[in-house]
Amino acid sequence: MKIAIISPGRMPVPPINGGAVETLINDFIIENSKNSNLDIDLYGCYNKYIENLKVRNCKFILIKNSKLVRIFRNILPQSLGKINKLINNIQDILYIRSVKQKILKYDHAYDCIIIENKPNFIKQIKGISNSKIILHLHNSHIKNFSADIFESYDSIVTVSKYLKDELIDVHNDISTPVKVLSNCVSEEFFSKPRRNKELVKSEFGFEKKDFVVVFVGRIVEDKGVMELIKAMKLISNPYIKLMVIGASWFDSKEKTEYMKKLEEEAETIKTRITFTGYIRHEELADIEQIADIVVLPSIWNEPFGLTIIEAMSLGKLVITTNKGGIQEIFKGNDGVLIDIDNIEYTIAEEIIYYFNHSNEKEAIEKKALETVNDFFSRTVYYNKFCEILNELNPRRDSN
Repeated sequence: MKIAIISPGRMPVPPINGGAVETLINDFIIENSKNSNLDIDLYGCYNKYIENLKVRNCKFILIKNSKLVRIFRNILPQSLGKINKLINNIQDILYIRSVKQKILKYDHAYDCIIIENKPNFIKQIKGISNSKIILHLHNSHIKNFSADIFESYDSIVTVSKYLKDELIDVHNDISTPVKVLSNCVSEEFFSKPRRNKELVKSEFGFEKKDFVVVFVGRIVEDKGVMELIKAMKLISNPYIKLMVIGASWFDSKEKTEYMKKLEEEAETIKTRITFTGYIRHEELADIEQIADIVVLPSIWNEPFGLTIIEAMSLGKLVITTNKGGIQEIFKGNDGVLIDIDNIEYTIAEEIIYYFNHSNEKEAIEKKALETVNDFFSRTVYYNKFCEILNELNPRRDSN
């Protein structure tokens, strides 16, 4: 089967600048390189570090951003929301037009075109070939798009049942078939850190006896970092410390107003909190391995929660909230789900409890690894995606 994958176009694949969608695309093409089930053309944004990259059974078709977009990207901070939204829209339009031109130019005969997380791209792609067109939906921006957009697809794949239910709830009259495919983690990468744990711990200013709580993700309000810092302030034990991994927008070095507020909140316990900034995805396992507990206290409805299964694949106990698709990850005694009511106190209580109950903590960590291997491995993900591609019988308009 010959397929095209159209990435969102904001960041490159492989995910050298981060990105959950880009990471999943990369996992899929790597697994395909070992199985040879599919002949893939991957449309993505240009980056000099991947210009000559070669992956078996995958051709990279790279699109360069316009010079004007690159200039604005380099000089404007992410905090300028409306201006950045306008630039993003311009970038999306230019990108998908270039993708369309390349598909027409090379006259590729695809059995299926997969559009990754950009519902509007269908406007440019539909009608240029007889290919089945599938939307792979990762994020919960469903209300931003009309039912006609989703109706234009032959099939839709969502990353969680939560996201599928939201799509049907918002647009309950769409007839497009919707399938659920949970995200995956590259377990062999995350389960085998390459650097000495104690050396890494020392590099970030922690002592051997410290019990390290780790947050990893974008430093934005929805992720609950402020609530986590307030929870740490409720803990008096000087050996329980926090490491916050991430930036406001992937590899951005901008210090937003929210990040400044976090630092102000943490001032009274600053000796117990370390902000690392952005860490490249390929280095994450080496750093995150020092965690005794990973806390990911999202206060919004996460469509899935890739960072959760990444932490579980490292054999970490994860404390997280019962928001959105997160609830679908845990299968029983493999993590800790909490409610966001009184979240600071609940987080503090859970951290202290597992600090004092190492045997229970280890049992959950063992179960977490089993869950990842059974449900969220890259192999499981790839095989299920191939089943969807083979089984879906997409709707075609009679005309």
